[in-house]
Amino acid sequence: MRATTSWLIVLLLAGSFAALAQTAGSGNVAIAVAVLSFVFVFGLWFMYRDFSMHGTLSRAIAVGEPNEVFALLGTTPPRRIGMRGAMPLVLYQVMALDQQGKFADALALLQAHPLLPSAQRWQRLASFVSAGIMAHTDAAAGRALWQRTNASGPMLPRSAEQIMATMADGRLRLAQDDGAGAIDVLLPLTRNVLLGPAPRGMAHHLLAEAYAAANDTTNVELHRTQAQKLGGKLWFTTTAG
Repeated sequence: MRATTSWLIVLLLAGSFAALAQTAGSGNVAIAVAVLSFVFVFGLWFMYRDFSMHGTLSRAIAVGEPNEVFALLGTTPPRRIGMRGAMPLVLYQVMALDQQGKFADALALLQAHPLLPSAQRWQRLASFVSAGIMAHTDAAAGRALWQRTNASGPMLPRSAEQIMATMADGRLRLAQDDGAGAIDVLLPLTRNVLLGPAPRGMAHHLLAEAYAAANDTTNVELHRTQAQKLGGKLWFTTTAG
């Protein structure tokens, strides 16, 4: 079910409440208390809705099910109040497109939805995601974007920013023929328990490519096997063989 259909619940319950208030014959004080209770309950419901949506989307990306992202959000950017509200959902769509191997479409979506200067955290996340995708389209420009973003401030250890920055760094190193550097950067990601199976599968796939460039057939087969096992429905599993 699309996320937008949940608004039908709000409309139906709001209409039911208004009808009840009109026919109950209660005084103004009772109606005011009921309105406040109504607002409080729906505030909790909206919080649950957002947490549930983000949990479902995060799981879909973590296990490598990009189609689930589009089943929930659709294929066009969701309409939210303010850029701060919209950007997390757009990023989920971008990451899903990346997982499908639609790199140009992912970059076009990010470029079409610039952030306000005040949304610095989301800007950094989007920049690292974009830099990693650019390893497949324009590695030199991706490296320049990665360097600018990395220099814009420190990152918390094991944060989403650091993980995305590390993955993007590994993808760019591989694209720029630095196989040894890619191996050094990506190997720790394969052991990072904070990552879902699909991102670890991506790291294994990139490592297999790096080892293939070094003619290390043993490690190539090892990491390709793990990539197929963990990668879910990412582009390198669906096109393999």
